[in-house]
Amino acid sequence: MKSKGIFKPVFIISILLLIINSCSKNTEQAAVPYVNVSFTIYLNNTLWNKLNTPGNWMYLTGGDKGIIIYRYDQETFSVWDRCCTYNALSGNAIVSVESNNVYAIDSSCGSVFNILNGQVQHSPATLPLKAYHYTFDPMANTLSVYN
Repeated sequence: MKSKGIFKPVFIISILLLIINSCSKNTEQAAVPYVNVSFTIYLNNTLWNKLNTPGNWMYLTGGDKGIIIYRYDQETFSVWDRCCTYNALSGNAIVSVESNNVYAIDSSCGSVFNILNGQVQHSPATLPLKAYHYTFDPMANTLSVYN
């Protein structure tokens, strides 16, 4: 009879631990705050001339810590939040594009990301940059960015 009395609390504690572990999130990614993003860039405007040439990029305000827009080819862009996915709550967790126009680095932790696909090239980050969706209208030469 005593063994049944011990079994029930152990069983309940085991179930509770299983539930707690299954509900936990990867804090690295969860720490990148959600910020509503919705804007359109009119690429015919001289402010955006740099984005009319493939291989160029620009920083914009918005997102959590700013946005990087990279023009890959005539109709393909990459749009990333500048917030590093490692220790994202740190005020210093901001990626900057390196002079090679291919990688973005967070100088505070050393994480390196490919700005073409957002993937981690060098740790400690393990998750890619946070991407934003976009639509490009080549006839109007407009780029709409949203999440």
